Amino acid sequence: MLSTTSCLLKKTAAANVAAPLNAKLASTFSASALINGSKLSIRPLSLTPLCLEENKTEIPKVDTTVDVPPKEAEAAPEPPKEEPKEEPKGENSNCKNGKCGKEFCTCKAIVMLALAGLAGTAYYYYANRDQQTFGDDYTVVYVLGGPGAGKGTQCANLVKDFGFVHLSAGDLLREERRREGSQYGELINNYIKEGKIVPAKITIALLENAMAKSKSKRFLIDGFPRKMDQAKKFEKTVCKGKFVLFFDCPESVMLERLLKRGKTSGRVDDNIESIKKRFVTFKETSYPVVEYFDKQNKVKRVSCVNTPQKVYSETKAIFKELFDAEEKAKKAAAAKN
Repeated sequence: MLSTTSCLLKKTAAANVAAPLNAKLASTFSASALINGSKLSIRPLSLTPLCLEENKTEIPKVDTTVDVPPKEAEAAPEPPKEEPKEEPKGENSNCKNGKCGKEFCTCKAIVMLALAGLAGTAYYYYANRDQQTFGDDYTVVYVLGGPGAGKGTQCANLVKDFGFVHLSAGDLLREERRREGSQYGELINNYIKEGKIVPAKITIALLENAMAKSKSKRFLIDGFPRKMDQAKKFEKTVCKGKFVLFFDCPESVMLERLLKRGKTSGRVDDNIESIKKRFVTFKETSYPVVEYFDKQNKVKRVSCVNTPQKVYSETKAIFKELFDAEEKAKKAAAAKN
């Protein structure tokens, strides 16, 4: 109530003040006057006070709070970075500073590839080498002749008189064929039975091994080389022969001797069928080897029609001449020094 009365009193007082002012203005200006050519409308002055009590207007509250988006998950502290562990240096580590990959060690792979390459290269150069295994101080004589010419008999005499080691290619092949676990046994047996020549790499390997095991430097190689590839390969990679001792004998004589030997030898190739095949093989493949060395003046021929004693007499003279010449050459070289 008091509040309303107070408001009315204020309105009345304001009206009393405004009335004389409005009258003064009206006398000076008409309700509608022109000022500077513009029509001006005079509005009565109102000094009506605001009644704050009754006409309260609530000022809208301004929310000064700022919506801050919620923090995405409070970032958990980052775990400490693990430093790469160094593998301990040891006998299993071939890498620099002992560091190797977990799944695959590149360094080891490179080393293995390098070793494989070296091994392959070494084998290639060994198989295709130009240098012989044995030097010029070795005396190698090839003993050739048809089957049944009497090579074995004459070689036994030369061993006794001149200190040779007799290496029979045929005997080495038969020994290898009988050796337990030999990977070439069956192959060698089939070749011998058919009267064919065993592959050069097998025969040469057997001869080279036998020479390496011996302490002698004088070798009679009986029944070798029987083919051109054997001759060239052996001369290139193992040792150069001094000459070919060729026992020349007619087929009829050789056939008679072989059939007689076959009664007691027990050899699979001492039968008429195998003997004929061996004769053909000798003519077609082995005799061209004799002609090859003959062109180099490296063939000594001995007829085998005579008795073994006469044959050896001729044979012995050839070797006596050889060693006499070698002895003279040594003395001449010693005299110069």
